[in-house]
Amino acid sequence: MKLISITRVALIALAVGLLTAPAADAQRDRRSARSTQATEVLFPDAQRPDKPNRASQRGGKTLTALVKERDKENFDRVIALGLELAEDSRANDFERALALQYVGAAYIEKDDYPRAIEYLQRAVDADGLPNNHHFQTMLQVAQLQLSEELYADALVTIDRFLNESGSRKPEHLALKGNILYRLERYPEAAQLLQQAIQAHEAPPASWSQLLMASYFEMDQPQQAARIAEGLAQANPDDKALLLNLSSIYVQADMLDKAAAVLEDMRARGLFTQEREYQQLYRIYANMEGKDMQAVAVIREGLDKGILRPSAEPYTVMAQAYYFADRPQEAIEAYREAAKYATTGDTALNLARVLYEVERYAEAKQAANEALQKGLRRPGDAWIILGNTEFYGLDNRAAGIAAFEQAAKYPETKEQAERWLRQVRRR
Repeated sequence: MKLISITRVALIALAVGLLTAPAADAQRDRRSARSTQATEVLFPDAQRPDKPNRASQRGGKTLTALVKERDKENFDRVIALGLELAEDSRANDFERALALQYVGAAYIEKDDYPRAIEYLQRAVDADGLPNNHHFQTMLQVAQLQLSEELYADALVTIDRFLNESGSRKPEHLALKGNILYRLERYPEAAQLLQQAIQAHEAPPASWSQLLMASYFEMDQPQQAARIAEGLAQANPDDKALLLNLSSIYVQADMLDKAAAVLEDMRARGLFTQEREYQQLYRIYANMEGKDMQAVAVIREGLDKGILRPSAEPYTVMAQAYYFADRPQEAIEAYREAAKYATTGDTALNLARVLYEVERYAEAKQAANEALQKGLRRPGDAWIILGNTEFYGLDNRAAGIAAFEQAAKYPETKEQAERWLRQVRRR
């Protein structure tokens, strides 16, 4: 069960945000060892020697023109100018790498992420950008590969980034944890996400959600529940989170807690979708002594028009009434369920209850309806018909005929033949 997903939109937004250091600014002072030294060093532990952002007069003019086209959102022109500079044999490594970076950024703006990955990777491989921009570009590649579900490629890229940049920033560890989660390497993902959360002063809730999902996939629902409880306390109106918490409690066989979470949501008016009512009444249906609670949830959902009338809710209601020893209400609920059922199984259950309360003519009618709609075990309907005719309606011939039909089906053959032997000896 995948509880968490990180959207492509969020990933792309982050990737675009990381495209820093406008080329025009870099070119305005090409003398600038001093300018480079004044820039914050984002990767102080990098193994790669830093490189200057130094362009030639000719290359600087092209980069300035490229930036102007970018600011006008002429992205096709950005791509053309960028590729022209990248392929110019006179361009230096910095010019070539920066041009390719802008080409990749333009393809992001055009929503062409595969090409964005291609050109941002080429910018990295050109090995001409200062460390700040070189490693940020590498990070973008990993994020875009993740958004494109190229998880194995993303893992190679993020590993290279972490090894070469020396970064141990929580957000970078969390990104690798996300990638590992997508690769279904849940123990490794959980370990990295835990490290990232502990190292961050205010970790985003999405990290905890991903850690929660990792524990869930590792079949450790107690661990997942612990995290989900903390998230729910911080976000008491987050419906998706509360529904996930309830599902985790179910996985951990803590049905009382699962029901309590949903009941609180219902009491606060947070139930607005059919699946929310379904989740709660199904939990109650699997709990001892909660039959009337299941009925109450179903009735409320139907009355509000949120829960659509169908075979399932009425069947659950009928079973709840039956186990609560309220056969008349069970019969009415089964009748409603049978209206929507596409097979005869619901009508067969109705026939059983009608037979138990000695409403034999109605039981016969329901059993025949079940046969007409089709059954997985037709012999069961013939057994009910045999009992109804023979014992309830005092019709010996019809009863024997029904049991002879039941004997034709493997599920009831032995039972029917035993009954027929007893009757025929009389």
